[in-house]
Amino acid sequence: MDEKKNFSRETAKICPLDYLLKGEYVVVEGWQPNYVKIFNEKISRINIIGVVVEKLSPNTLLVDDGFATIKIIDFNNKNLSKIEISDPILIIGRPRKVKDELFISSEIITTKQLKNNPSWLTYRKQELLRKKQEMSKETEPLIKETEPVVKKNLVEETEQKLSQIRQEQLTGDDIIDFIKKKDDGEGAQIEDIINYFGSDTEEVINALLSDGEIFEIRPGRVKCLE
Repeated sequence: MDEKKNFSRETAKICPLDYLLKGEYVVVEGWQPNYVKIFNEKISRINIIGVVVEKLSPNTLLVDDGFATIKIIDFNNKNLSKIEISDPILIIGRPRKVKDELFISSEIITTKQLKNNPSWLTYRKQELLRKKQEMSKETEPLIKETEPVVKKNLVEETEQKLSQIRQEQLTGDDIIDFIKKKDDGEGAQIEDIINYFGSDTEEVINALLSDGEIFEIRPGRVKCLE
């Protein structure tokens, strides 16, 4: 009983219908209302301004807010007979889901204010566009922070594996072939060889120098004997 007494009506939030339809519907136990989770926002009560595009039954409308359409059901059996297709309409209600279909259970339905002042439709459209930008920004920091790290780690891991394979299979002939490919007439840089094959390559280079297979044309550069 205490939980019920402390229950207060939530503010009806503004949200584009396409975002609402793609959100996660969460069922809550007890007196707390179910809600739709969109990014970090929980919507248990919504304020919609749109246009009636279809009358599905005496107590069911299909409404379009400019981004998507959603079914509005009036379980209080109010008289909707005066509402016509193409009428601008204001709905305040709660998202509900039955058999994987999300709809709005209406609390308030009115067309009078919008018929008297149609500019509210234009104003709401601009408001929804701003809301889309705000809600989308909630995911941007996560993308910016994690994506480069994942790519960097993947590249580093791949390079380490390739370097390990090269070192395990490395022979003097491999280094000689590499030097010949890199030789533009001025020899190949020892640093390039070590970077490609790994740090253990230096021992093989020294062995090739001692055997006379390659020679140091100038400090830091080696060349193969023709």
